[in-house]
Amino acid sequence: MKKPTDDHHTQNTSTGAVEPYDAFDLEHLCPGSNPGPDLDAPELAPATDPLAQRFFTLSQAGKIFGKTPRTMRWWADTGRVRTVKIGAARFITEAEIERLQRGGEG
Repeated sequence: MKKPTDDHHTQNTSTGAVEPYDAFDLEHLCPGSNPGPDLDAPELAPATDPLAQRFFTLSQAGKIFGKTPRTMRWWADTGRVRTVKIGAARFITEAEIERLQRGGEG
């Protein structure tokens, strides 16, 4: 878990290391803010193995769609986006991201 130390850094509570905020770690400073699309968002690439499935965190998927992690959680909670739970974490499959990019069909 991270806690803010000032306007530009967080402290990792597990290791004590002080780290700079990343672009989408500002949710606690401006709750509900939409930072817009991230030009450094992960790009989708065709899978070479049909059994290989790529998973994206809600934060990574939010970067692809220009939404906050909070919005992605809301979409998952309301069924707008299908998620896969692995342990306590929720992930969005590459196929689901492609479905949403096509307009949510399928």
